[in-house]
Amino acid sequence: VNATVDKYFLAGMGHLVSQGAPTAERPIEQLGPNAFVYEEVAVVVRYITPAELQALHRRRIRKLYYVIDDDMHALVRDPHQPLSYRWRIWRFMRGPQKQLRKWPLAIVAPSRVILDRWDVEEKHLLHPVMLAPPPGTAHFADMSTIRAIFMGSRSHLHDLKAILPGLLRWLDETPHARLDVFLGRHCPRSLRKHPSVRNRDPVPWPRFRAFLQQQRYHLALAPMLDTPVNHARSINKLLDCAAVGACGVFSRGCYELHDAITHRKNAFLLGTEASCWAGFLKGLVGDGAAMAAISGKGQELASKLGRQDNFSRFWQTAFDLQEKSRG
Repeated sequence: VNATVDKYFLAGMGHLVSQGAPTAERPIEQLGPNAFVYEEVAVVVRYITPAELQALHRRRIRKLYYVIDDDMHALVRDPHQPLSYRWRIWRFMRGPQKQLRKWPLAIVAPSRVILDRWDVEEKHLLHPVMLAPPPGTAHFADMSTIRAIFMGSRSHLHDLKAILPGLLRWLDETPHARLDVFLGRHCPRSLRKHPSVRNRDPVPWPRFRAFLQQQRYHLALAPMLDTPVNHARSINKLLDCAAVGACGVFSRGCYELHDAITHRKNAFLLGTEASCWAGFLKGLVGDGAAMAAISGKGQELASKLGRQDNFSRFWQTAFDLQEKSRG
């Protein structure tokens, strides 16, 4: 299971999905890693394989819900993304994604920017689901070591580098702070060599999901530059931040996050100047009570936006399963 399929479909509908022939208890058939079908309604999440396309062609599909969580048009034009990744996205857009237009499409996305990219009649804004209840704020009782985390992948490396001088300065001036990152060999050398930084290798989604549910942090850092790719990002970083119980420190590059968050109430929204981050973090960690309060409000917001029941209800309605269960 990959993160996108989990957060946008299986987390709310997995109990109704059959790996083989559908049954009364599990009426939704999984055609492959990204595609699902129930009667004449199909769901494709982000990508689709040739085998899944063939399976769809063998069925009569009345409507296809296509879930897409990135602005792929912006991704292929972003010089800060790895060239191999941009090339892979471009080939997918020119090939398999284009073939999805053979069916009546309904676009499902976590950002209005992405929805505006698609010239179709039916569009739905759907946030990713909160995968587990938030952990609360009891861990803020012990702040002898400030635990901070940057959960971005290689695709967020340019955002991290923008604040890196300030981040290193904060770590130098805050000897009881520790920072975890998941960048492996792509981690900047200055960060990798810092004694207060633990650089982990990226791990498969099931292991990272378990990690989020087991670990507790005081701070979660998510810088996002003012770029077209970041404009279209989801509120996912807010949910990840809440999952580890952290006080979220974001920047204003993501429109959905900017609209959802109230600065200094349920998270912090900063600019992208390195000096801004250094000074802000130094002042923030001196007020544990404020950090705990912000973390608690952020967890409340994440739970509200990523509510499991609303998420499940959307997909049950899409498949017309609610009507059939009542009938």
